[in-house]
Amino acid sequence: MSLLRNAIKSSVSLRTIKPIHSLPSLLRQSPKHFSTETEAPPPPPPNDASIDLFLQTPTKGVFYGKLLGISRQTLKSDIINLLEGCNLTPDDLKVNYTRNYMPFAMMMQFPSFSAYDNAFRLIGRKGRLYRLERAEQSEWDIVMPYNGKT
Repeated sequence: MSLLRNAIKSSVSLRTIKPIHSLPSLLRQSPKHFSTETEAPPPPPPNDASIDLFLQTPTKGVFYGKLLGISRQTLKSDIINLLEGCNLTPDDLKVNYTRNYMPFAMMMQFPSFSAYDNAFRLIGRKGRLYRLERAEQSEWDIVMPYNGKT
């Protein structure tokens, strides 16, 4: 009986609440009226140079890459022969060593982004044992070139 009484009280209290009169008027008014006339297309968004430069990969300048998966027996000439057509020289390659002088990566300096992109594709086709990652100039500067004297 008390459950029935509580249900009736709640339904009565719902009826005593004032309805919101502004809501139906908002629903009746559409923000855009229908028309048979054609509209002009919206103007193109303004070109913001800072956004474009951030999203686009620059095509000029030097690019750096890190080749992972090398072993003790990997030579610079092996990598140059693997990536033929990328315009690499032995001076463009540095071997990155661990503290106990085990080579774990080879840092590469590409003359352009197209050379880096070409190397990425060649590694995908020929040398699946290696993995090429993009690197920063600060990583290139840290690596000490030993020129085969380790």
